[in-house]
Amino acid sequence: MTNTRAQILLAASALLFLPAALAADTEKERLVDARPDGTVSISNVAGSVTVTGWDRNEVEVKASLGSGVEELQVESRGRTVEIEVELVRRSHGRNGNADLEIRVPIGSDLDIDVVSAEVEIGGVEGELTVESVSGSIDIEGSAKLVGAESVSGSIDVDGDVASVTAESVSGSIVLEGAIREVEADSVSGRIEIKTDEIGAAELETVSGGIEISGSLASRAEIEADSHSGTIVLQLPSSTSARFEVTTYSGRIDNELGPPAERTGRYTPGKELEFTAGSGDARVKIATFSGSVALKAQ
Repeated sequence: MTNTRAQILLAASALLFLPAALAADTEKERLVDARPDGTVSISNVAGSVTVTGWDRNEVEVKASLGSGVEELQVESRGRTVEIEVELVRRSHGRNGNADLEIRVPIGSDLDIDVVSAEVEIGGVEGELTVESVSGSIDIEGSAKLVGAESVSGSIDVDGDVASVTAESVSGSIVLEGAIREVEADSVSGRIEIKTDEIGAAELETVSGGIEISGSLASRAEIEADSHSGTIVLQLPSSTSARFEVTTYSGRIDNELGPPAERTGRYTPGKELEFTAGSGDARVKIATFSGSVALKAQ
């Protein structure tokens, strides 16, 4: 083969691979003005969304867009900045992933809606609302309120938060830090709360386990219900609370007070009612077949 012919074939090969090169991820950047206490709305289908708070009254978006993405829309409208990833219609399996790195004013409220994108939030102090189908949700920092929903993705919150509402179907819910009020529901995913002091909690699962470890505020109200999941409370031996625990066929183990009693001579149910200390807080637990354990830290 002559050198000229080889060069022609090489050039032809490069042209064949040109569409694939053009289909590679596209990098884009946007910067818009924002209110220090405004709302940032984010919509993405797949990929990732990472949001970080900063001390500037601007929203910065850095994006890596797949070939199935038609456009990245970033618009400022009054108190709201809207960020939306628009996919190509009838993309026929093309890469619709978009990886977004976003900086927002610290005091912003966030409204995030994704399908399979992973969401990470840090250092944002407003009200945070996140909805996902299969992507995980990870939140750190001192937010006013957190509302998180996911079908199969996990939900993790770690920080100083006044109130958290979390819902999942099969994804786990893990809450850590100084979280004072919690409402969490899951079907088969586990719910785990690890906090220095908790003031109120309403927890419910079907088959997922529930675990709470930490101390109770003086007038705390804790309610935990599960059909077949195990419920475990790890509390200081000095806990002051009134306990009411019932189960139809599960087991009850108690390290904080007396043993459980059977509800009837011919039924498998068990119940446990006792007061530890002066009974400042209130704890109510119920299961159908799941076991219950009250453990002393």
